[in-house]
This record gives sequence, structure tokens and C-alpha cells, in this order.
Amino acid sequence: MIHIGDFSSSATLNITTNTGKVRVKKLDEENSKPLEGVTFQLLSSEGKEIATQKTDSNGIATFTGLYQGNYILKEIATGENYVLSSKSFDITVTYNKTTEKVITNKYKSGKLIVNKVDKDDNRIPLENMVFDLYSIEENKVISTYKTNADGQIIISDLHIGEYKLIEKDSGKFYNLAEEIIFNIENDKTTEILIQNEAKKGQIKIIKVDKDNNETKLEGIEFEVLNQNDEVLEKLITDKNGEAITSKYALKDYSKLKIREVSTKKEYALSDEIKEIELKENEIVSVIFENEVIKGNIEITKISADDNKITGDKRGTTLKGAIFEIYTEDNELVDTITTDKNGKATSKLLNYGTYYIKEKSTGSNNYLLNTKEYKVEIKENKKTVLITIENESVKPPKKKLPKTGF
Repeated sequence: MIHIGDFSSSATLNITTNTGKVRVKKLDEENSKPLEGVTFQLLSSEGKEIATQKTDSNGIATFTGLYQGNYILKEIATGENYVLSSKSFDITVTYNKTTEKVITNKYKSGKLIVNKVDKDDNRIPLENMVFDLYSIEENKVISTYKTNADGQIIISDLHIGEYKLIEKDSGKFYNLAEEIIFNIENDKTTEILIQNEAKKGQIKIIKVDKDNNETKLEGIEFEVLNQNDEVLEKLITDKNGEAITSKYALKDYSKLKIREVSTKKEYALSDEIKEIELKENEIVSVIFENEVIKGNIEITKISADDNKITGDKRGTTLKGAIFEIYTEDNELVDTITTDKNGKATSKLLNYGTYYIKEKSTGSNNYLLNTKEYKVEIKENKKTVLITIENESVKPPKKKLPKTGF
């Protein structure tokens, strides 16, 4: 037995300290990834600070040299992207043992609501539109989503950070939307409105002269009709002979009809209704030709009276009479001669006013008609009839024989 005071210089006293350890392992709540740099505080059961430790690269923080007993463990600092745990953990230290505690951290997150609508009418939600959600920080697509019947994508607990929505499929009748970059903030709801423009088509009407397509016709009025022949809009060609329809959504109109409703007075109104198939995001051109109104002049040449020389009765048709036809500008456009039936027909003449002059009667037995006759060509492919009379040459008077007394 050793007694107090019996120590010699060569005697040694070995006293073992009654201690244990606490080892904390810190992990990501979702993927169990170890979290480095999280600070823990260890307190006595009375609340007095004993020590603080930070987790290492393996997410481990170790408290050593602890007397057995009860302690309190608190997280006092964590990574900037994680939610600091507000819990306090009761820890019991046992002699010569290590007490282990696994604590998880929740990544800071927010909520995302995407509202997908028709650009022309925000009241129309767009279902089954497909998006990739791309994390800019992770440099990858983290998931793919599809809009529901309300045109929405709702994502709860989305990690904070910068993201990009990339539309992958907008359906048959809509154009893809542009990419949208946004941020998710902690405990906040980010709401995004994405508008999709319907695929649309237009029609360009080009109005030209039928005989010369280089001549463009201004001021021609057209109607745009749907398949039920209901008028959607009216258009008038410009100085280039062109008129462009509004943009029509292909989901509503696959084809449209174009009808000419008025034209210039000198042109024949086209009775053609053209049906045009719309093409997505394109302008389809269609050419309408207008034919200048053209008609003929038919002259009937008759005797104005009973011809005493030839015996022709009044109204007898006369052949061989020559006529010249002039424009209002006194330009000669045709010369015609009556046939055996006393008729002469001009070539096709454009819309306008013409003047007829007799050049020759074709007979010495009739006097030249010096009148000028005005004729108007106003209807397409119509023949204007005119009758022109010639007065007879009077026969010479017979001389009476001389008588003597």
C-alpha cells in the first residue's frame, strides 16, 4: 500500500481522466453529401459554452476530452446556401466512448410557378408545353417539365440559384418561346409568365394588268374570307399593286379565300375566288390579273333615202364604206370597211371614248357623211352597235328639148 507522503523520487502516480468524445457528422438532407465548414457549439447542461468546432471536408467535427455527463449541441453557422438548423441536440458523453450524432442541413430553396399562355389572349392556358430546367451554376439540365391543364408548372423546394427555362416542345400550333433566365430566392415564390405566339401566316395580294404584268394596279379592293365565306377583313392595293392581310393563326385558319370586290373603271372585275393555304410564319404571295375592258364597234351602213340612181330603197345596207376610228387624243386606232351586208367590225378596243369618221362611201352614188360619231367602250367583251346613214347623190336633171315658134 502506498501512503501519502511515502513518495520517493523514483515513485510515479498514474491518474486516468474520466473522459469521452462527441463526433458530429454533417450531411446534405437530400443527397447525404458531407458538408464542410459548418460550426457547432458544445455547451454544458447548464448552458455554458465548452467548445466550438467546424466540420472538415468529410463533414466531421469532433469534440474530445469531455467528462462523462450531459451536454447540449447547437449549430451556430453553416454554408451560405444552407438553412441554419434551429434545433438543440441533447448529447450524453460516456466514459472512454465516442458519441456520434448525424445532423442534416436543408439546402435553401424557393418555389417556382410557370404560367404558360397564348400571347394574343392571356386567358388561354397552354397545356403540354415541355421545358428543360437548366441550372446555370451546375451547368446542366436538372429536370424536364410539362405544363398541366391550367398551363402551369409548379416546382416546390427548388434550390436557390440562377436558372434558365428552355422550351423544347410548344406543340403543333405555337412557336417556341425564347429562353428565360431567373433566380430562385430562399423561402420566396418566383412566378413567371411565358407567352407563346401562335404560328401564323399571311397572304400578299399582287394585282397586275393581265396584258402587262409589269403594270401594277393601285386602289383595287379585296375581301378576305374564311371557309364559311364570312368576311374577315377588306384590303386595298397600294401604289405597288400590293395588299397584305393580317396575320392569321394556323390553329384557327388553315386556308383563306380572296375575292376581288371592286376595281378601276377601265378594268373588268375578276370573278375568280382564290383559296390560299397558309404557311407557318410565312407570307404567301398570290397574283390577281385584271383585264382591261375591251369591246368592239360594229358599224352598219345604210342608205338614208331611196337612191334614184341605183334604185336602192331607204335602209338598204351599203358595202365598201371606209371608216376610221380615233381615240379622244385623235390617235387613229383602226380603219374598217363595210362588207356585203353593210357591216364593219373593229378590232378589240380598250375601255374609253372613240370617234368614228367616214373616210369613203365606197360608191359614187352616195354622199360622204361628214359627221363625227362618238362611241364609248364600257363593258367587257361587248359590241357597241352604231348605224350610219349615207344620203344619195341626186341624179342630174333632164334638159327639156328646145322648141321654136
